Amino acid sequence: MSDDMNYFSPHLVRLNAHPLVFGKGEPVIKALQRRHLYRYLAATEAIEIEMVNPALQFVMSSNIAPEFVLDAYKVYTDEGFHALMCMDLRNNISNGEMPYLLRYRSSALDRTLALVKTGTEPDAQLILLAIACVNETMIASSLSQATDYTVFAALRELVMAHARDEAAHNIYFTELMVDFFPRLSAREQRLLIDLMPDIFNSLHLSDKTGAENDLRAQGFSESEIQIILGETFNGEVDHEGVRRVCRSSLRMLSRCGLLDIPQAQEAFAEKGLAYLFQ
Repeated sequence: MSDDMNYFSPHLVRLNAHPLVFGKGEPVIKALQRRHLYRYLAATEAIEIEMVNPALQFVMSSNIAPEFVLDAYKVYTDEGFHALMCMDLRNNISNGEMPYLLRYRSSALDRTLALVKTGTEPDAQLILLAIACVNETMIASSLSQATDYTVFAALRELVMAHARDEAAHNIYFTELMVDFFPRLSAREQRLLIDLMPDIFNSLHLSDKTGAENDLRAQGFSESEIQIILGETFNGEVDHEGVRRVCRSSLRMLSRCGLLDIPQAQEAFAEKGLAYLFQ
């Protein structure tokens, strides 16, 4: 790869904007981009394998939405291929070193999947499906790299293929939620209403642990790491990120009728998300 190409869009690697990082020079900046890329690929793989495809298996094997079963198999195949692409690219750029050899559960994925356990066992798959519907209707800023020609071609091609599929998946998961939510029992609807703000917040937890590990691997001192993290991440949840990507998800919740239930917006406000409706 040419020295003037980026491993990840520079504005998306927030650590590199900090003076303590920027002052280390271009080799350290590029090394942190590379680590961020590995982490992104490993985390994307985990989302597909541990969150989205298990939710699709529920659609395939239940009566939650019979008319969506065939396309569930198609989307399942897409997501599996995305995971393969992420692993393949990590292998191709490893040069003998791969910080994230196995798929990686980010703080956001870990907290989000923990929500599945908050209901009874029969509710677990319903919660996971609701999580997948929200996740797959949020347009990740990382997909903008498809047209960032400062990023090396292999990543742009992966992101472009992912973005193309995700546009179709957005429609699929929206229509899926619109189909099944009105047919849920009042108890099940209330369960999802209560959990929905936590789903939004959990999906946007800042991955401080991953960033900390990347900085430590690049030789930053513990005191430097704490300063960089403290001045880079503004709170546990990336609310600017939520605001930036949530429009399609909110449209889905409106279309399926969830937001028409009086307690819904109250639940969002109680979890600090009232700004989404302003």
